[in-house]
Amino acid sequence: MFEIIIIGAVLFGIYIINGTAVIPIMTGLGAAAVFAVSAIVFAVKKNPVRAKDLGLKAAVLAFTCGLIYGAAFLNQGKAIRGAERIAAACEAYKAKNGAYPETIAKLAPEFLKSVPRAKIAVMWAQYRLKDERVMYVLDPWVMMAGYYDLNLKKPGFAPMHEMFRSE
Repeated sequence: MFEIIIIGAVLFGIYIINGTAVIPIMTGLGAAAVFAVSAIVFAVKKNPVRAKDLGLKAAVLAFTCGLIYGAAFLNQGKAIRGAERIAAACEAYKAKNGAYPETIAKLAPEFLKSVPRAKIAVMWAQYRLKDERVMYVLDPWVMMAGYYDLNLKKPGFAPMHEMFRSE
């Protein structure tokens, strides 16, 4: 059982390091499905001890995937709130200087104490100011960016390449 807990921790670690929930969830659910089918096979073969062990392993991996999904959901809320804070700072910058800043870094420390991270992750956790949108990567695997549009005063979604395209 200990090895499955370690595997679950590694899957969660992949999420925290890379900022993608898709890969660890797909991996974890795939492995959980294999363990669950194996548990059924051993139950049919009248080996309840092995069936219980495999079923428990499947449950631990499925639970881990639920934790990763929950963390991704919480990170999405954090990213939206951060984008709204940056948008408010951009509006204050515009009121003082007549235009939005060229980069988010220009907001600190006068309009923002520091530039926040979009989510709890090592990679893909930064905001960018692009085309009067405060943008952040939702999940690099699905290639989608979230944004807060400074002109429309509302959030939205766009293909991730829009966040990085050159002018």
